[in-house]
Amino acid sequence: MKKLLAAALAALLLSACGREPAAPVSLPAGEWPDNACTEGLPALSGKWVSGGAMDPAGQWCSVTLYGVPEEDFRGFREELEALGFAEIADAEEPVRYPDGKEGPVSENALLTDGERSVSLSCQDGAGSLLISREKTE
Repeated sequence: MKKLLAAALAALLLSACGREPAAPVSLPAGEWPDNACTEGLPALSGKWVSGGAMDPAGQWCSVTLYGVPEEDFRGFREELEALGFAEIADAEEPVRYPDGKEGPVSENALLTDGERSVSLSCQDGAGSLLISREKTE
Protein backbone atom coordinates (compact mmCIF):
# COMPACT_ATOMS: atom_id res chain seq x y z
CA MET A 1 0.00 0.00 0.00
CA LYS A 2 2.91 2.34 0.72
CA LYS A 3 4.16 1.89 -2.86
CA LEU A 4 0.71 2.63 -4.24
CA LEU A 5 0.35 5.79 -2.19
CA ALA A 6 3.86 6.90 -3.14
CA ALA A 7 3.04 6.37 -6.84
CA ALA A 8 -0.19 8.37 -6.53
CA LEU A 9 1.61 11.18 -4.73
CA ALA A 10 4.37 11.18 -7.35
CA ALA A 11 1.79 11.43 -10.15
CA LEU A 12 0.13 14.35 -8.40
CA LEU A 13 3.42 16.13 -7.79
CA LEU A 14 4.64 15.58 -11.34
CA SER A 15 1.43 17.01 -12.73
CA ALA A 16 2.04 20.17 -10.71
CA CYS A 17 5.69 20.70 -11.67
CA GLY A 18 6.58 23.84 -13.55
CA ARG A 19 3.69 26.05 -12.52
CA GLU A 20 2.62 28.16 -9.62
CA PRO A 21 0.42 26.19 -7.26
CA ALA A 22 -3.11 27.50 -6.98
CA ALA A 23 -5.54 26.82 -4.19
CA PRO A 24 -7.76 23.81 -4.94
CA VAL A 25 -11.43 24.40 -5.65
CA SER A 26 -13.80 22.56 -3.29
CA LEU A 27 -16.29 20.21 -4.90
CA PRO A 28 -19.79 19.86 -3.47
CA ALA A 29 -21.13 16.81 -1.71
CA GLY A 30 -23.99 14.89 -3.26
CA GLU A 31 -22.97 15.09 -6.92
CA TRP A 32 -20.43 13.39 -9.14
CA PRO A 33 -17.97 16.01 -10.43
CA ASP A 34 -18.27 16.96 -14.09
CA ASN A 35 -14.90 18.33 -15.23
CA ALA A 36 -11.96 17.66 -17.57
CA CYS A 37 -10.60 14.96 -15.25
CA THR A 38 -13.84 12.98 -15.04
CA GLU A 39 -14.93 13.46 -18.66
CA GLY A 40 -15.67 10.09 -20.25
CA LEU A 41 -15.22 8.17 -17.00
CA PRO A 42 -17.99 6.12 -15.41
CA ALA A 43 -19.77 8.04 -12.66
CA LEU A 44 -20.47 6.75 -9.20
CA SER A 45 -23.77 7.80 -7.69
CA GLY A 46 -23.72 11.32 -6.27
CA LYS A 47 -25.36 9.99 -3.12
CA TRP A 48 -21.95 8.57 -2.14
CA VAL A 49 -19.94 11.73 -2.89
CA SER A 50 -19.13 13.46 0.38
CA GLY A 51 -16.91 16.13 -1.18
CA GLY A 52 -13.71 16.64 -3.04
CA ALA A 53 -11.30 19.13 -4.53
CA MET A 54 -10.05 20.09 -7.96
CA ASP A 55 -6.99 21.82 -9.31
CA PRO A 56 -8.15 25.08 -10.95
CA ALA A 57 -5.99 24.21 -13.98
CA GLY A 58 -7.86 20.91 -14.36
CA GLN A 59 -4.81 18.66 -13.89
CA TRP A 60 -6.24 16.69 -10.95
CA CYS A 61 -9.48 16.03 -9.13
CA SER A 62 -10.06 14.19 -5.86
CA VAL A 63 -13.39 12.73 -4.79
CA THR A 64 -14.21 11.57 -1.28
CA LEU A 65 -16.82 8.85 -0.98
CA TYR A 66 -18.86 7.44 1.88
CA GLY A 67 -21.30 4.52 2.01
CA VAL A 68 -20.19 2.92 -1.26
CA PRO A 69 -21.00 -0.80 -1.39
CA GLU A 70 -17.89 -2.85 -2.18
CA GLU A 71 -19.49 -4.31 -5.30
CA ASP A 72 -20.15 -0.81 -6.70
CA PHE A 73 -16.59 0.28 -6.00
CA ARG A 74 -15.27 -2.85 -7.72
CA GLY A 75 -17.74 -2.30 -10.56
CA PHE A 76 -16.35 1.22 -11.04
CA ARG A 77 -12.87 -0.24 -11.35
CA GLU A 78 -14.07 -2.86 -13.84
CA GLU A 79 -15.69 -0.11 -15.93
CA LEU A 80 -12.38 1.78 -15.97
CA GLU A 81 -10.60 -1.37 -17.16
CA ALA A 82 -13.24 -1.84 -19.89
CA LEU A 83 -12.42 1.72 -21.04
CA GLY A 84 -8.77 0.75 -21.47
CA PHE A 85 -7.32 1.64 -18.09
CA ALA A 86 -4.51 -0.72 -17.08
CA GLU A 87 -3.48 -1.59 -13.55
CA ILE A 88 -0.14 -0.18 -12.42
CA ALA A 89 -0.42 -1.25 -8.78
CA ASP A 90 -2.88 -3.13 -6.61
CA ALA A 91 -2.87 -3.84 -2.88
CA GLU A 92 -5.29 -5.32 -0.38
CA GLU A 93 -4.26 -5.45 3.21
CA PRO A 94 -5.85 -5.24 6.64
CA VAL A 95 -5.49 -2.06 8.61
CA ARG A 96 -3.10 -2.65 11.50
CA TYR A 97 -3.75 -0.67 14.65
CA PRO A 98 -0.96 0.41 17.02
CA ASP A 99 -2.01 -2.26 19.53
CA GLY A 100 -1.35 -4.94 16.89
CA LYS A 101 -4.99 -5.77 16.15
CA GLU A 102 -6.15 -5.95 12.57
CA GLY A 103 -9.04 -3.87 11.29
CA PRO A 104 -10.96 -3.88 8.03
CA VAL A 105 -9.28 -4.62 4.71
CA SER A 106 -8.14 -1.61 2.69
CA GLU A 107 -8.40 -2.07 -1.08
CA ASN A 108 -6.19 0.17 -3.23
CA ALA A 109 -5.36 0.38 -6.93
CA LEU A 110 -3.66 2.68 -9.39
CA LEU A 111 -4.76 2.55 -13.03
CA THR A 112 -3.86 4.55 -16.14
CA ASP A 113 -4.94 4.90 -19.75
CA GLY A 114 -1.81 6.86 -20.72
CA GLU A 115 -3.62 10.19 -20.48
CA ARG A 116 -5.06 9.95 -16.98
CA SER A 117 -4.20 8.09 -13.81
CA VAL A 118 -6.84 7.01 -11.30
CA SER A 119 -5.92 6.10 -7.75
CA LEU A 120 -8.68 4.25 -5.89
CA SER A 121 -8.84 3.46 -2.20
CA CYS A 122 -11.74 1.89 -0.31
CA GLN A 123 -12.22 0.60 3.21
CA ASP A 124 -15.50 -0.24 4.93
CA GLY A 125 -17.62 1.79 2.49
CA ALA A 126 -15.45 4.90 2.69
CA GLY A 127 -13.18 5.67 -0.20
CA SER A 128 -11.35 8.19 -2.27
CA LEU A 129 -10.39 8.70 -5.87
CA LEU A 130 -7.58 10.83 -7.22
CA ILE A 131 -7.75 11.43 -10.95
CA SER A 132 -4.78 13.17 -12.54
CA ARG A 133 -4.30 14.13 -16.15
CA GLU A 134 -0.98 14.00 -17.95
CA LYS A 135 0.50 17.44 -18.40
CA THR A 136 -0.12 18.58 -21.97
CA GLU A 137 2.07 21.71 -22.05
